[in-house]
Amino acid sequence: YYIASLNIEHEYYDLTGKYAPFEGIALVDTLDLKEKPQMEMKLFVEENTERIRRQEEAPINVIIGNPPYNVGQLNENDNNRNRSYRAGKSDINPGVDDRIEATFVADSKATNKIALYDM
Repeated sequence: YYIASLNIEHEYYDLTGKYAPFEGIALVDTLDLKEKPQMEMKLFVEENTERIRRQEEAPINVIIGNPPYNVGQLNENDNNRNRSYRAGKSDINPGVDDRIEATFVADSKATNKIALYDM
């Protein structure tokens, strides 16, 4: 979140010579948003909550691919572990990993199927 925002703002500065905050980004766990609305949590500033509301009302764009961020992790000390979204193992949107396994993983010809769960 912070790195993406800084990169966008810096690129804009490099192109224009002017600084402007980028307000098109929000700190949110998209898989958790509907299960336990982040808007009710007092951890985030009101501006972030408003960004989430605006984004929920915006048209949906589908991302077909996403780089597996954790697949290159060498050990647990990298602190980049995936969260579990399996039914019975997490109260956070349970069943997402089970659905991925039953559909996407089952039909995949990938040799490293563990990477397919990389959120």
